[in-house]
Amino acid sequence: MPAKFEAGARPSVNVKFKLGFVEIDVPNIAGYAALRKDAPIAGPFLLIERSHGLALETDARAQPFWKPWLATVHGGLGQQWGFRRPKLKVEEFTILSAVNGMALDATVEADNGSPLVLWESHGGPCQRWEVLPVPDGIGWMIATVHGDRRVLDVGEAAAPGQNLWMYDRRGMAHQQFLIVPVGRAPQ
Repeated sequence: MPAKFEAGARPSVNVKFKLGFVEIDVPNIAGYAALRKDAPIAGPFLLIERSHGLALETDARAQPFWKPWLATVHGGLGQQWGFRRPKLKVEEFTILSAVNGMALDATVEADNGSPLVLWESHGGPCQRWEVLPVPDGIGWMIATVHGDRRVLDVGEAAAPGQNLWMYDRRGMAHQQFLIVPVGRAPQ
């Protein structure tokens, strides 16, 4: 059953992203980045990797250890993700699939090259993430709070169907994501 999404209060800060392959106009982005503590799940959002413009996707058939993949942006339910703030963890989030309710999980190892997987939501350290701004202000790095705080990485030659993995934070575009409210995705 898909997760129920509720958005928090949104201060008015409007942003327009213009990249070579996409243009996205996002009103009230400050409200998306600063979610209310009492909002159970904020979203839904698309997670679009910055270097190639591909979205993180899964489907309703996902089982534990299922690996989400990259796909051309279409904004369907399989590309929609919600952010839940764990209690007492102000800067951390659990990221949940709207299509199956499973959480992104860095796995117990979280070593360089460890795959990103889906698992039933339990809120443990390998399912908690920090969303870190990048220096140019266009996008975010998504870092696990588990282990050495590695980030989601798609590699330099990302392609549709490719899985994601954890890797040391280097700040490269293939480690950066646009977090786009559904309805604002490029067509």
